Amino acid sequence: MMTRVEELAKFIRLLAALPDSPPVELIINGDFIDFLAEEKGAGTDEIDADEAPTWSAFRAGKGEALAAFREVVKRDRILFAALGELLGKGKRLTILLGNHDIELCLPDVQAELIAELSPGDLHLVCDGQALDLGEVLVDHGNVFDPANVVDHDRLRVVRALYSRGWFKAIEEAFEPPAGSRLVADVMNPIKTEYGFIDLLKPESEPLFALLLAIEPGYRDALESAARALKGAAATFLPRWGVSYDLRNVADAGSGAERATLSEVADAGEQAAEESALDELVAALVVDEAVAASLRTAGREQEAVAQEVAGGVWRARWSLLRLLTGDETGDLDSRIGQLQATLRVLLTDTSFDRGTESKRYLDAARLLSEGGPGRKSYRAVVFGHTHHAKDILIEETGARYFNTGTWANLMQFPSELTDGASTHEEARDILTEFANNVQKNTLDTYLKFEPTYLRLDLGAEGELIAADLRTYDWVKNAL
Repeated sequence: MMTRVEELAKFIRLLAALPDSPPVELIINGDFIDFLAEEKGAGTDEIDADEAPTWSAFRAGKGEALAAFREVVKRDRILFAALGELLGKGKRLTILLGNHDIELCLPDVQAELIAELSPGDLHLVCDGQALDLGEVLVDHGNVFDPANVVDHDRLRVVRALYSRGWFKAIEEAFEPPAGSRLVADVMNPIKTEYGFIDLLKPESEPLFALLLAIEPGYRDALESAARALKGAAATFLPRWGVSYDLRNVADAGSGAERATLSEVADAGEQAAEESALDELVAALVVDEAVAASLRTAGREQEAVAQEVAGGVWRARWSLLRLLTGDETGDLDSRIGQLQATLRVLLTDTSFDRGTESKRYLDAARLLSEGGPGRKSYRAVVFGHTHHAKDILIEETGARYFNTGTWANLMQFPSELTDGASTHEEARDILTEFANNVQKNTLDTYLKFEPTYLRLDLGAEGELIAADLRTYDWVKNAL
């Protein structure tokens, strides 16, 4: 959310200026502060400009997350001023935790946030809770994503230890999500050279194959991330659309018990022997020749991969490498490989507001249908994926929404993914794209669609209207 701070602040001020009746509540549905994007040492004097930056999947050290939070507040002062104005005008502000901002639950960070925005009607929703508004349920949605589900049981232990000053014990108390480790160990080092990787969607499994095609030297780093992803999927396997971490009980009828961290490690070791990355690539890439090529790519380049996985940046990662060929100078094979890999994205529907992946749609259907001991909802609202959605759940008549994101997004040129371009056309398009990436002239590829969901509710939480809207940031109009 913090990449378009001025626009977001203006939007919040429009909400602050709304009449007092009916009451107004702004709900930020997770990933408010992107702690994963802040370097280690952010907000302190520990960052050495001459050293390569490093990142952390979770900031557990004493005062570490607090320093990063203060740095964000200082940098994005206009946003926090707008939120203060919203609260000062008597509006309500509710912030849910996502998977990028779990440090907001730490005692000192939470206290600083409250002090920064006080006084006012401010509420934080922590511990994996969703927000029940009556006939509407608001949920960040990462609990239904095996790669990014947060173990809130262990996170509560972290908070208990932190509140007592037992910081050393925290190191063994909590394991951040596999997706957070992927961002901290692989994605962030890459984007020091090319920030576009942070904008590229989809950011899930297809990105593994794509990165391997572009830079085989990342094999070890990607293997580690794929192994963590496989371990997470096995451990936090969604049953009936609900993860172990949400239910905290064994699946009735299966006899399965919740896996321990040691069992996750064992699963990771077994995955390493079988190459979780190769399994993932084989499942994604239809062209067997390309899949076979990707399975062998980068196996002789361990030094570069280890440097990247360790957070040390010495190698220059570049799409322009494709224009000069790989180590053998075989440009033609690399162009074809990239085209074939990009075709993984051909059926991607991330930007189609009427289509959602089965993972999240099944979860929304479960939440809307209710059942014995389970409440039903007329509307289910997620975030997490960064893609706005508005879908009728036919089986229940309920509506599913995703509120999208206020960050910039970017797609590869469609000519590279539609499979219709000739080899020569693809080369020209890729050359132009790579040169623009190198110069960071990305305007023609960027998408900024600041969406929000307006909910009109009755006094008892009954749903009167729900409307997915786009803020007109040019005219500053709701």
